[in-house]
Amino acid sequence: MQILQYRGLGLYLLAWTPLAGLQVLLLSAGGMGWFQALAVGLPLAYVYAFPCLSAWYLSRTHPLDGGRILRWLLTFSGAALLTSSYWIFVGRLWSSLLDELTPLQGTAALYRGQQLPLFIVGVFLFGLVTAAAYLIGALEKSRQSDREALEMRLLAQQAELQALKYRINPHFLFNSLNSVSALTRSDPAKARRMCLLLAGFLRKSLKRGAEETIPLGDEVELTGEYLSIEKIRRPDLDFSLGIDSRALAVPVPALILQPLVENAVKHGISQLLKGGTVTVVGELHEGRLYLCIENPYDPEATRPGGTGLGLKAVEKRLQLTSGEKASLRVRRRDGVFRVEMTLPAGDAVVAPQKEPVRSRW
Repeated sequence: MQILQYRGLGLYLLAWTPLAGLQVLLLSAGGMGWFQALAVGLPLAYVYAFPCLSAWYLSRTHPLDGGRILRWLLTFSGAALLTSSYWIFVGRLWSSLLDELTPLQGTAALYRGQQLPLFIVGVFLFGLVTAAAYLIGALEKSRQSDREALEMRLLAQQAELQALKYRINPHFLFNSLNSVSALTRSDPAKARRMCLLLAGFLRKSLKRGAEETIPLGDEVELTGEYLSIEKIRRPDLDFSLGIDSRALAVPVPALILQPLVENAVKHGISQLLKGGTVTVVGELHEGRLYLCIENPYDPEATRPGGTGLGLKAVEKRLQLTSGEKASLRVRRRDGVFRVEMTLPAGDAVVAPQKEPVRSRW
């Protein structure tokens, strides 16, 4: 902080250099020789720079307000007159010292002859510093407002991401618990297995859901556990998870696949008499991750009263996390529902292998 303050002071004094040169020219034009003008003008210019710093303080304590313009004018007029008078007094002392201690005789008399124009210049310089102080203050407020607006947008974006991340359909949990309740009588072993799978899935999803991104391999593992639970409820459900091993380390938004596979089971497989297979495929190509979730569906079946929140939530999360670098596309053709998702792969890619690694589920 001190370094920044010293740097700011140095830049401020540097800005006074052309003003010091103008003062030397003014004194020279008033009858002083060049050596006298330099000896008087340069030191006085830099000495005056420090009293003018009071304008920075006054600009902070007296903001421009239309309702107090008279008070503002009186305050700054008084400060300018007082500061300029002080400057003229210091100049008289300095010119007298030059008369007594240096061969520059007559400097004090020549200075007294130019006190009035110098006084006017002093008032003008104080006003110039005041204007610069208000201008810089306005720029600082503008930057501060931009920073605060950016912080608010980031906070709102994070809150929206959290809301979208935890928007997991509660019907899955309710249906699973109802299935466990039904299985406790007909098949206690299946009920126990389902309880264990459900507990493991919820534990991992809560832990992973608290993170912004997780490796694709972890996301696929959660997806497999979710489908394993669904398979107990729906024995006619099959699933295939085929992920290119190069893509397992690629970071993806946490719980990005779960709403999509839940949508595939609820609105696709559950409407088919003979069930079907949910297929999840992930591939890498030219620095991008391609994910595809595919399931059969009955085009003639009456769809349950869904609102498409799952797909909308996934699409919104992709926009918030990756912007235009990510995309989501939905296709329906020949009784197959297909969701294609593209994300930036970043640098988290291992050495390429020829064959994709199939999931253990």
